[in-house]
Amino acid sequence: MHFGYDDYSRARQGRDVPVVWEADKLINPHILICGKSGTGKTHLLRRMIASAAGGVRFHVFDVHSDIRIAGESRVVFSEATRYGYNPLVLDTDHHTGGVRRTINRLVRTLNRTSRKLGDRQEAVLRALLQDVYFLNACYDDNPKSWCKKEIDEAVRKTLIDARRYPELKEYYPTLDDLVGFAERKLKAMYLGPEGNGVGNRCVTALEETNRLTASLKRLTGKSARAGDEEAQGLETRISAAKARALTAFEEYLGSIENGREIDEVIKYDSREVLKSIVDRLKNLNALGIFRPTRPPFDERAAVWVYDIKHLPEDEQALFVHFRMQDIFRRRLAQGVQGEVREIIVSDEASRFFGDEPDNIYNVIAKEARKFGLGLWCASQAPTHFSEDFLTTVGTKILLGIDSYYWQSSCRKLNIEESVLRFITPQKTAAIHMDRKGEVNARFKGVQLAG
Repeated sequence: MHFGYDDYSRARQGRDVPVVWEADKLINPHILICGKSGTGKTHLLRRMIASAAGGVRFHVFDVHSDIRIAGESRVVFSEATRYGYNPLVLDTDHHTGGVRRTINRLVRTLNRTSRKLGDRQEAVLRALLQDVYFLNACYDDNPKSWCKKEIDEAVRKTLIDARRYPELKEYYPTLDDLVGFAERKLKAMYLGPEGNGVGNRCVTALEETNRLTASLKRLTGKSARAGDEEAQGLETRISAAKARALTAFEEYLGSIENGREIDEVIKYDSREVLKSIVDRLKNLNALGIFRPTRPPFDERAAVWVYDIKHLPEDEQALFVHFRMQDIFRRRLAQGVQGEVREIIVSDEASRFFGDEPDNIYNVIAKEARKFGLGLWCASQAPTHFSEDFLTTVGTKILLGIDSYYWQSSCRKLNIEESVLRFITPQKTAAIHMDRKGEVNARFKGVQLAG
């Protein structure tokens, strides 16, 4: 990929020395492009993708719907299109996958990219997910059970309409399954599993039994210390207390329907907490981006563009994080690669970046190179990224940073302000490339190609 010409060689020596990006000669294929609006980030991204697209699959997250590439396969994601990816598909790797780890990733991503769950809400959501996986015969202690087929909405509807429920266990559960299960649990807490109005009767009867038993013990103790006349009165009260306690115990026994009533109440905490989770899951399902209807990307196209312009920013973050995790897990499953196979392009990456070590941007930057996965990020300024991320990315391209960010950018990148002053948007840039076998590489002034 040709960026342009070395400014020093052209201006001082009269020689045209091309500045070229060659993935196999760099420590990793990751790129960070920084520049304020109007400096040519989108134009450069288009040129870079078009130049590198050949034997490499690009996944482009387009937040403005303006990254257009010849021969691209573009899918628009919105509540109207209803294309999405099932977030409950398991990672089948014995070391990184399984039910528990998938649940952990799902909960962490929800907390990071949208309103954080409370401790009780998180516990209830984990319990719901564990139960739904169990019902679909996915067991955390049995890796063989992690391998299922992915279902789409049409197949799921056909099986349910035909009441072919056992066949659903051949597939991963979906968000619809999770919502339906959570709603049934909420209904049971109000009405009972069969809708017979005794949902909490078992627990209430047991509590009443315990209360009356405690009262009976107090009366018995008091009787042992009382005189003859007082004892006779207490005996009458004790007999009545025993009768009430036995009646309450019989009520408790009669209210038992599945033997798990107490455990269910403990697991799902309260109706209020469970209802808040049901509402949260319904809202999540309504987004459409987690429907199990895979987008119709053209497998022959080298560039897949995920047009997420129509999603609100928090929904964009959810979608990008889940999809990037899925791409990375798939690359892990392919094993170590000798060359770049796929590249993720994230426009406005600062919207989705986080400093946490397990943020998917950090994970890919640190671990994905050997699995053939590259990450190209575009943003306004390098200050939006952590020092760990900046020192990991093999190529950094500065196209013109707003002066407001100059001081902080110089500190982050360990450069002089003169590097930033050199840049003329759309004409010159400062480019840093860490090549294999080199140390202490510096930013180079580049006269950009047209």
